Amino acid sequence: MVHNGFLTRRDFLRQSGVSAFGFAVIMQSSGLLTGCGTMPVDVVKDLKSVHYPRLSGQKIQSPDHYGQHGCMVGYYYGQKLVGRPIKIFPEVIERYIRIIGKPPSVIYQPNPFYRNQPNVEFAKDQAITAAEHGVIPSLILDVRMLYEARRSHLLEDIIRGKADARLRRYAKESVKFGKQYGGFFFRTLIEANGGTYPWRGQPEKVKEAWRHMWELFEVEGANEYVTWVWDQFYQGWYISNSNIVKWSSWPDDYYPGNRYVDWIGMNVWNFGDSQSYSHWESIDEALGFGYSNVRKNHPDKPVMLAEFGCHEQAGKAKWVKDTFKQVKEKYKGIKLIGWIDFPWYMPEKNSPTKNIVNSSIDSSEASLRAFVKGVADPYYLGKVPYRTF
Repeated sequence: MVHNGFLTRRDFLRQSGVSAFGFAVIMQSSGLLTGCGTMPVDVVKDLKSVHYPRLSGQKIQSPDHYGQHGCMVGYYYGQKLVGRPIKIFPEVIERYIRIIGKPPSVIYQPNPFYRNQPNVEFAKDQAITAAEHGVIPSLILDVRMLYEARRSHLLEDIIRGKADARLRRYAKESVKFGKQYGGFFFRTLIEANGGTYPWRGQPEKVKEAWRHMWELFEVEGANEYVTWVWDQFYQGWYISNSNIVKWSSWPDDYYPGNRYVDWIGMNVWNFGDSQSYSHWESIDEALGFGYSNVRKNHPDKPVMLAEFGCHEQAGKAKWVKDTFKQVKEKYKGIKLIGWIDFPWYMPEKNSPTKNIVNSSIDSSEASLRAFVKGVADPYYLGKVPYRTF
């Protein structure tokens, strides 16, 4: 089917009968990726175990560096009231042990923008709670809180040093935490290639702001512990007239350079029919094309599904089952799945209407059973011994 003149990846795959990886190979061999700076990964090679180089200092490593084979599983936990800020208490970690039967590898600090819960400060209580329970903290610095009144000038303010005092304070808190508890994941300027955040569509400024923050952290000694996750939106490409047409910018346009990035984060969703512009996608359709490019362009960077989830509707239980099967068998470069475990609002395009995306692991009994069964596989890890001191 042609949508607005474009043949979607989904329909291309269905009509041609090839896999998502096959799609990427066809695209490359046909020259359809010319000018995009991308090539698909060697599929056969990636079916084998992927071993990443060790990161410096006490950063969070790929699991094999802790003597464990497989993929970590982490969660963004949210209460069932959409948009309500939450804190990470011991009960949250205990909840996953109770309903999943395995502790989380990682707990993510929720990243919605709350006026009463500014995410520009180091989330010490959340980080300590996770670390004291043997769970890796993943924190976010939401730069929208740096200069709320000057949101259109956020990147310029960072680059010019106007946010340095607050950034240095965050870096110093990171060092204090790291010396006692070890490394942690750190995310900022997320999804610059998407359409949601005010830093979107400014690749050169995003890269310069990222490097500026990294250099500040380096001077303070924070990069011994801070594990920089560069995560972008990895969906939304179509074939049109032998060219790639994208409604999200090409991710690597925003890449600040290997020195400044520790892990590659892919934000991938199956929105299903929750939005007027979305449709149901298999795990290969949602993940395969972006993953092949990540593995080709960043072969030495550990990969995580930084934000990942599926809307509750018919087929979700099978989708969850397929995800755990495919990541283990095909997408071996993925070393962490970060599941969004709460319902949230997704705005309609050019409309004030917001529709709920329910990606909770227990959005239905069938979905929860599939999730519990998938995580029970020894390949999917609980706690990892990430402290190296």
